[in-house]
Amino acid sequence: QFHDPLLFSDAQRAWGRTLALPTTAVWRGLVLAVQAVYWLLVRGAQAGLGVPAANGGWHLDLLARLPEFLALLLALRLLVACWRRLPAPYTVYAAAACLFPLFYPESSQPLSSYPRFLLVNFPLFIALAVLLAESRLWRWVVVGVMLALSMVATTLFASFA
Repeated sequence: QFHDPLLFSDAQRAWGRTLALPTTAVWRGLVLAVQAVYWLLVRGAQAGLGVPAANGGWHLDLLARLPEFLALLLALRLLVACWRRLPAPYTVYAAAACLFPLFYPESSQPLSSYPRFLLVNFPLFIALAVLLAESRLWRWVVVGVMLALSMVATTLFASFA
């Protein structure tokens, strides 16, 4: 309809994303995650609890940097599980779906939305299920963490102004 098979690539600019090597997103994401840990542990401890913003709230962008990088690390671990335990087409699909968002990092937060992109990467969830089938304890840990994250996400969504 638009006579441009790469239109999706042009649309990324509207979101502040530009074409770059995936290593750029990974490196900048690591640097920002380390900065977030520093602010949470050092500056946050000096300021009281957390990292208060000027308006009295929290720096949610700063707090999001660490989970975004942890999502990348989890995706890499699950890709290894896909490679070892799932058929090759699943692994190729999962790798492509994990790699593509890294080609278009956002300028201020290179891994912004990366966890959201992983939610539709179904081979990663199959690999997670395969890994969790071996340990009942880890199954309940993951269920508890996902329940807590779901409640936090729901609260943030409901309070979004």
